[in-house]
Amino acid sequence: MSGLIFPTLAGIDIAVKRTPIWATKVQTTSSGKELRASWQSTPRWRYEFPVNFVRRAGFSANTPSDEMTAILSLFNAVRGKWDSFLYTDPYSNTASFTPFGTGNGTTTAFQLLDIEGYSVFDMNGTPSVYRTDWQGRQLLYSTARTNLLKFSDQFDNAGWVKTSVTVTANATLSPDGTTTSDKIVEDVTNNVHQASQGLTILDNTTYAVSTHAKAGERNWLRLQPNDKGGTTRGAWFNLATGVVGSVNSGTTASIVNLGNGWYRCTVVFNSGTGASACTVRIAVATGDGTTGYTGDGASGLYLWGAQIEVAPAPTSYIPTTTAAVTVTDYTLSGTGLVTLATAPVSGATLTWSGAYYRRVRFDMDEYEQEQMFNLCWNGGTVSLLSVK
Repeated sequence: MSGLIFPTLAGIDIAVKRTPIWATKVQTTSSGKELRASWQSTPRWRYEFPVNFVRRAGFSANTPSDEMTAILSLFNAVRGKWDSFLYTDPYSNTASFTPFGTGNGTTTAFQLLDIEGYSVFDMNGTPSVYRTDWQGRQLLYSTARTNLLKFSDQFDNAGWVKTSVTVTANATLSPDGTTTSDKIVEDVTNNVHQASQGLTILDNTTYAVSTHAKAGERNWLRLQPNDKGGTTRGAWFNLATGVVGSVNSGTTASIVNLGNGWYRCTVVFNSGTGASACTVRIAVATGDGTTGYTGDGASGLYLWGAQIEVAPAPTSYIPTTTAAVTVTDYTLSGTGLVTLATAPVSGATLTWSGAYYRRVRFDMDEYEQEQMFNLCWNGGTVSLLSVK
């Protein structure tokens, strides 16, 4: 199979005729009853298009293309109908959030499908792959990404330093449907009420810090990392109304509603330079902009799924335990097979966006080259046949 591409030429008529071809065996008995068998689950396609005019090299000093040379060069390169090449089907060549699979919790390999539901085997460029589940529609990555925070949904673990708070593990239902979210409750001291974790970050690098949170007795969450110069970055989030409150300088912030009272809160900042390690602080607050206050010993909120990553925006959640976790969401084969690192949960949908080709061959052979030459020169019709 060659990687040659049928050229886009001015002389090719836009009105391409496309015909589906099925392979069906029909046997009729003496009584008139038919027995039918189908040998294909998907059709092959025949493309026929008029060549309204062709130009030879040197026809004009301003000739932008040379239809005759381009067509015959391709014909000879693939030896008539011996080898296949790539063709842009004018009726089906671009996917835009096109479905290609539904998760069942175990299957990891899915074939890309075109807008008509048929398999795509030849890509035109690099596709974008998405998964829609409890997180909403998430862009997946064929390159590695890492959650640098440890114990991402275990705030009761000693890996999180608790300041004037207590943590109850597995206190309520989490966004992903498991009972793994923790409740963080303020004590009665006049202090900040937070869980924090320190880590080393790179110089002059953009980081996205996010956590999933749900209001309890308190509605405000404070999410504040610091950069390498020791400057506090971060923002406040209203978990009752789903809006971003005050935002520190050098920070952008966003909040996404995940349903059932849960939000994903995110701050993005540049690490800058300096000797300071980064400390990610996730705190209970009584209002917009508040830090320390006297707690009542009973009020708090729910946390789950904390993440810090090198990225300009948050990517889909990566759970961790004793160490940072690096994942590559999927690999894409040369024949359009997407293999995911983790099976999508039951009911999750997979979609993709991008461009693709049909693999075709000429519907004529080497000995007909002269015929094809005359056909093109006289404004005849070129015929292509898809191959599998």
